[in-house]
Amino acid sequence: MEDREEISIVELLGWSEGGRCGYCKDSKGGGAKRNLGEAVSDGEKTGDTEGRSVSLGCAAYSLSVSMFDRYFLCSGWSRSGSYLYKPHMETTCCPQYTIRLDVDKFVLSRTQKRVLKNMQLYLKHGTKVKGEKEERAEGRIVRDGKKEERREKKEEEKGEKKKEKGDRERGEKKKGKRRMRAQEKWIKKGLNVEEEKKKRAKKEDEREKSLKERIGEGQGEGYSHQLDIELVKVGSEEYEMRADEEYEIFKMYQESIHSDEDVSRRGFDRFLVRSPLTSSNSLLGSFHMRYLLDGRLIAVGVVDVLSESVSAKYLFYHPQYSFLSLGTYTALREIQLVRRLKESLPQLRYYYMGYYIADCAKMRYKGSFRPSDLLCDRSLTWCPLSECTPLLSSNSNSFTVFFPSLPLAPRLNPSNAKLYQSRRIVSFDSLPLRMKDSLRDKLESFCRVSTPAAANLVLVMKELQIEEEEQEEEEEEE
Repeated sequence: MEDREEISIVELLGWSEGGRCGYCKDSKGGGAKRNLGEAVSDGEKTGDTEGRSVSLGCAAYSLSVSMFDRYFLCSGWSRSGSYLYKPHMETTCCPQYTIRLDVDKFVLSRTQKRVLKNMQLYLKHGTKVKGEKEERAEGRIVRDGKKEERREKKEEEKGEKKKEKGDRERGEKKKGKRRMRAQEKWIKKGLNVEEEKKKRAKKEDEREKSLKERIGEGQGEGYSHQLDIELVKVGSEEYEMRADEEYEIFKMYQESIHSDEDVSRRGFDRFLVRSPLTSSNSLLGSFHMRYLLDGRLIAVGVVDVLSESVSAKYLFYHPQYSFLSLGTYTALREIQLVRRLKESLPQLRYYYMGYYIADCAKMRYKGSFRPSDLLCDRSLTWCPLSECTPLLSSNSNSFTVFFPSLPLAPRLNPSNAKLYQSRRIVSFDSLPLRMKDSLRDKLESFCRVSTPAAANLVLVMKELQIEEEEQEEEEEEE
C-alpha cells in the first residue's frame, strides 16, 4: 500500500457501449445502449458495433501519479478529467492503441525541422508561412453535428489521397537523387568527386542541429516577436491568473476547428482542468503549458508530468495562429520538456501521445514522431510502430495482436482486489456471499483488463453500498 497521502481511490463504473464514436463519425450512430454497470465479456459483440465506442470507465477520486503512470498508462488506459477509460479493443468500432515515444531516441523529420524553421522566421521577421491544418485532440470531448461530420469526412478522403511527405524512406530516396545531381555537376566542372563529398558531408553535419538548438533559435534581440512558455500547475494561483483567458481561447478553438457550438465553462473545467492526480513531489501532476506571443496567450497544451513519462492530453489554440503549425510545434516543445525535466527527474523517459488509430487521418501525425511504439493490448508489450503498420494493414485495421506468440499478460485476481466498505478497506473474499454475487460481474470485468498492480487501488462500488443499505433495512425490520 502506498503512503496515505498517495492512496489511489477509484469508482468502478463498468462498461459503456453505444456512445457515438468521435473518430469514425458513423452517420447512423446509436445502436444498443448498455448500462454502465453491465459487463461486456471478452470478445462479446452485441450486434453491429460500427460507429459505436465501447469502453470501461472509472471515476478517480484520488490517483497517485505513479499508479497512473505505471499501471493505467502501461495497460492501455487514458484520462479525461477525473474519468479514466479503457477501450474494449475486440468490440469497439475503432481500436485505439496507446502510443509513446522514447525521447532519448527521437529524431527530427524534415517536416518537423521545417515547422521549427517557419516559427523562427515568424518570430524573427514576422514572416508568415502557411502551415498544414492540424489537430491534436487526446481528451474525450465528444462533438456532435452534421457540419463537422461532412468536414471531417472531406479531410479523411483528402488524407487518403495525399500521402504523408515525411516518410523516412522517401526522404532517403530524394536525398540520394540530390547527391547524384551534385556529383554530375562536380564532374562537369572537373572537380575531385571524393573531396567534394567530404566537403558536402561536413556541411551537412554542421547543418544538423538538435531539437534544443532549433527551439532556442526562436528567441533573441531584434526579433519581431517574443514567444514565452509557461508551465503552470492546475489549481495553482499562477494558473488562476489566466484561467478565464484559457477558456475563451478553448471556446474559439472548439467553435472554429470542431464546429462545436455548445462550449461551456463547466465542460472545460471538467475535462481539462479537474485532475485526480496526487504526488508529494511538486514537479509531478497535471499542468497547462502556456504559449504567450508578445505577452498574449495563443495556445495551451494540457499535460500530465508523471514518474517516468509526460502524457499529452489535449491542445487548443487561437485559430488566428493556425499558420504556425502549432500541433506539431507544441508536440516538439513537449518532447523537449521531457528532456529538460530529466535533469531533475532522471527516471523520465517517455512521451505519451494518447491513442493511435491506424485508419484515422487526424492521428497520422503521431506516427511522424519517430521511433514511436504501440502497446500490444494482449501481452502489454511495446512494438515499434514500423512493425505494427503492416500488421494493421493486413488485418484491415481491425483489432490486431502484435505478438500472437506471447502469452496473455497477467491479470488481477478478484480475490486480491481491495474494496471500500463503511470507511474501511476490505477484500472481496471477506464479503458475505450475497454481496459477492452482486459485485462479481462488474469486478471481474475490471480484473480482465487489469494487471496485478491494480491490487494497490482502493475500489469503490455503488452496488456494495446499496447491498449494505438493504441489509441494514432488513435488520431494522427484524
